[in-house]
Amino acid sequence: MIGIVTCFIAQTFIPLWWIFAPVTFIIALLHPYLSAGRSFFAGLLIVFITWMILYIFKDMANDSVMSDKIANLFSLKSNNWLFVVSSLIMGIIGGLTSLSAFFFAKNKFMFKYDIVLLTEDRFFEPLVETDYIKNILLDDKILTAALVKQGLRVTRKSWSDPDFDWTSTQYAFFRTTWDYFVRFDEFQQWLNTTSKQTTYINSLELVKWNMDKHYFIDLNNNGIHTVETHFVEKGSNTSLTEIFQSLNIENCIVKPAVSSRQDIPID
Repeated sequence: MIGIVTCFIAQTFIPLWWIFAPVTFIIALLHPYLSAGRSFFAGLLIVFITWMILYIFKDMANDSVMSDKIANLFSLKSNNWLFVVSSLIMGIIGGLTSLSAFFFAKNKFMFKYDIVLLTEDRFFEPLVETDYIKNILLDDKILTAALVKQGLRVTRKSWSDPDFDWTSTQYAFFRTTWDYFVRFDEFQQWLNTTSKQTTYINSLELVKWNMDKHYFIDLNNNGIHTVETHFVEKGSNTSLTEIFQSLNIENCIVKPAVSSRQDIPID
């Protein structure tokens, strides 16, 4: 819809049929699709629908030089057939320009990788593979294969890799960055810096929100039922005995608000 509106507005300032080519090229760059096919059909539909609208409301398709050439080339005497054929040809032009933008965005001069799977030092090429680490490696291997099957260029990196250029990837996908809570300040700084160099999956705001278990409060406030959680804030003198008595419980799990499950030790 955005593409259709953009094309419609653009032609009012530059009333030439070829305005759709650069417009769809720019739109495809700003809104990249997951595959070449989707990019092509998106460009085709944008121009095809816009051309039909212009034909119906402005009769542009009939008056353009392009339409005259199409009518002569295919010996079209019916305006209806001219309308369909010219709209289709213009749509194909839009699709091809959108497709060229797709491959341009994939060019090595822009991005070396489509997506980087984020892990941490312990899980990146480990010398010793426990069953736990093997599961992590297997999960990432399966995900990598699925992404590659979709035509994406994928690699796997530790978030703290000092030599990796984060501008070389279009997306960074958080997977097993589970040492963040013992390197919290360093991780926060890395997040803020790298977020300006690539696009996170999920967003920076959501990642930061998920780092502190106070998100349980937000979940409950939005009607999502979670394990009953009681927070003892810094400076509080509340004891575990008082919490047990107030909640009428006999057992609980105690952990920091900023922490992660750990089945293997952190050095």
